[in-house]
Amino acid sequence: MQINRYLPLILLGILFLWNVYVFLLYAVDKHKARRERWRIPESAMLTTAFLCGGIGALIAMQLVHHKTRNRKFRILVPMAFVLTIAVVLYLLWRALILLL
Repeated sequence: MQINRYLPLILLGILFLWNVYVFLLYAVDKHKARRERWRIPESAMLTTAFLCGGIGALIAMQLVHHKTRNRKFRILVPMAFVLTIAVVLYLLWRALILLL
């Protein structure tokens, strides 16, 4: 069994877990915002989105209505989403090639 053959699938699994983490990060920040507690820095939230967490960030923005009025997030999170989708498509393509 070669690990290289399954590496794209392993990376897709890691990417899925990362996006779950990013979604939870945004949801926790929204929860803290409602309770006027210490917040997660915007730079940290955008960084996690651009580190292939764009799917989780965009879903969180839509489902928990977080940062939807912030112009910076309305522009940058969809960009991070496109980047993440590109990485996912590349990994799926590599997995298909290696597994066939």
